[in-house]
Amino acid sequence: MAEIITKDSEEFKDLIGWIRRMGKAVEEATARIRPTIVDEHYLTGDDVCAMLHIS
Repeated sequence: MAEIITKDSEEFKDLIGWIRRMGKAVEEATARIRPTIVDEHYLTGDDVCAMLHIS
């Protein structure tokens, strides 16, 4: 018979801990990463060379 997982079981506590750690990681990442301005985007070196018609 399968064991019932409750809020007091180790599996549930591990899951809640994992969710909280991921939440903190997301908060830290959003604080560290700047949002783009309007339609700002970055070109690769190959993109720049193609636009300038150089190799």
